[in-house]
Amino acid sequence: MKRKTNREPDRVRHGRFIRKISSHAISMAKKLKKLFAEKGYEFYIDSPTNQQFIILPNEKMEELSQRVVFSFWEKKDEDMEELAGIL
Repeated sequence: MKRKTNREPDRVRHGRFIRKISSHAISMAKKLKKLFAEKGYEFYIDSPTNQQFIILPNEKMEELSQRVVFSFWEKKDEDMEELAGIL
């Protein structure tokens, strides 16, 4: 015979845990987003997540890479040229 417990199912606890840890990442991303927007930078998309897609000039990317760690997907111009080639 199974005992009844008041414990939440594992999936519910896991969901709460994920929301708790991701809320900090999203909060920090919002702060970064605000800083970049105030400086006049353009965003590739308006992302509500902790991933922000900021369009930076090559010179600014080089300057930032000397002080912080970040990654980029691809250059904007190359993206448009690739799309034009597909069309």
